[in-house]
Amino acid sequence: MRRAVRLVLSVLLPLLVLLHCGAGLAFAQSPDSVGVPEVGNDPATEESDVADSAPPETELDCQLLYTTTDGLFVDRGFEHGLSKGQTGFLELNGRRLGRIEVSSVARKSSYLRLTRQGDEALTSGDALTLILDTPLQPVGSDSGVDAQQAPRTTFEPLLAQPRMGLVGVTDARNLFSGRLSLRQLHQSTTENDLDYRRTRLSTSGNVQRMDGTPWAFEWSGDLFYRDGSGYEDVDDYQEIDVELYQFSLYRRFEDKGLVRAGRFLARELPAVGYIDGLQGESQVSESVRAGVLFGFKPTRDDLEPTFKELMLAPYATFEAGDGATTRYSLTAGLMATLYEREADRLAILIDQTGRMGNFSLYSSSEIDFDVGGFESRDVARITRWNLSSHWSETWVGTLRAGLDHFELADIEAQRDLVPEIVLDESEYIDNGYWRYWLGATQQLGEHWTITEEVSYTLSDSSDGFRWMAGIARRGLFGVRDASISVDVYNLLGDDVAGYGGRAAAYFPIRQHEIYLQPSVSFRSVEADISSQEFTVTDFALHGHWVLGPNWRATAGVTYGVTDDFDRLLVDVGLVLTW
Repeated sequence: MRRAVRLVLSVLLPLLVLLHCGAGLAFAQSPDSVGVPEVGNDPATEESDVADSAPPETELDCQLLYTTTDGLFVDRGFEHGLSKGQTGFLELNGRRLGRIEVSSVARKSSYLRLTRQGDEALTSGDALTLILDTPLQPVGSDSGVDAQQAPRTTFEPLLAQPRMGLVGVTDARNLFSGRLSLRQLHQSTTENDLDYRRTRLSTSGNVQRMDGTPWAFEWSGDLFYRDGSGYEDVDDYQEIDVELYQFSLYRRFEDKGLVRAGRFLARELPAVGYIDGLQGESQVSESVRAGVLFGFKPTRDDLEPTFKELMLAPYATFEAGDGATTRYSLTAGLMATLYEREADRLAILIDQTGRMGNFSLYSSSEIDFDVGGFESRDVARITRWNLSSHWSETWVGTLRAGLDHFELADIEAQRDLVPEIVLDESEYIDNGYWRYWLGATQQLGEHWTITEEVSYTLSDSSDGFRWMAGIARRGLFGVRDASISVDVYNLLGDDVAGYGGRAAAYFPIRQHEIYLQPSVSFRSVEADISSQEFTVTDFALHGHWVLGPNWRATAGVTYGVTDDFDRLLVDVGLVLTW
């Protein structure tokens, strides 16, 4: 069976590679590919869909473009009625993911701050729904720009910093916005001595138009402290642990150029990772931009500043398409690193997005070459590849397919994370995994949504099929925004197998000023070696309370039942936005 699967995949993989490398040609050579594209222009969900939603003034369907440390980009902007400062909720397949705030708005894309209520993973291309507290702005109203008069050639880069405008000095000065949250967790257990308390203080924000100029400053970071008898070997145990994600000064120029300095994650080429250094970017032509990243990479495990790993990454971005029916964007970079003054890594980084009618594609990959860092490899390697495609309005609803591959780069900077006395390098640097997946979503009437996904994973530890199925209903007990969802899936690992499921509901109170989210989850796994079965059942209730225009309070309690011990987890938080 395994040999047959490998034979089939060996035929499919070259086809997928051809699709990965040749997607740009298909999109760029389309007869409709004229001009420069615009982010998030989805003909399947144009303004007419907004007008047909119920009610049209507070609900907006969108698609996820990309996630960041504290928010996400979606393909809806002021042309669809969004305006900066709007607040509301984010839904995936009828399930509430958390509270959102519109932080910045372009013509056809927006950046949303997200206060997550769970740990559900989001993938580029996911179909989302925004449930807003205030009505959508009519096109051409006081949302900031008359969308009817905006030029069709305006392009907002997919991963770029939100546009600041092209005027050098304006009357607007020191536009200050941010977020501060305090979260306290406490866990107690009946056995195993795993009691602990954990405090997290998070902040993020930016200051734009510093002293009326195009200069801006942004920051993002967390402060942790852990106490109790459990998990005494972690970094933040009885010590204040600070993690700084962004702390940078930047500006955009009238020719769409960019300069940035400090610690940042370059949205133009996120595979580079966090950098302590500099970035410069310039517009070469209407459809081509070029830039360079230079600096030192912080440590991989705790983002501590270090001068061990020096990095240089020139890159270029190409865009094509009319933005209405076709769109293609390609960003390619070459990253070279020195680790302790020795050549360590050389990698090609490629990000691609494309849309042609109802079909969209996203691809992000890394290809590593040996420049002296390889010890377990002897050829160039695809160390990471995430490819996803989405096709809407098919006979099965929305169809999704793609692949995911990851393996650790065979470089000294990576191997230094784990001493050989702990884990042999031959076990640490392995072939990773290849995952091939296919999924679909069906909307049945106004209330019901069904989601399915199947995948096959090839890895050194566990090959096999995985599946997931879910159903959600929106509208309960006469409350239009109340919802309930049920998901079931199988679990597969190294010599273990089992099943799991989760049922969750959402109940708004007083026009979403308060909402409750009860849930129950179940997981049962059996080990082939010991023939032992391990079962976990979690009962949870989370709540959210809007205290005022800038204040939010959250609270939750989870009671877990296992074969050996029970666990009680209490979580409370307070959020301030400005």
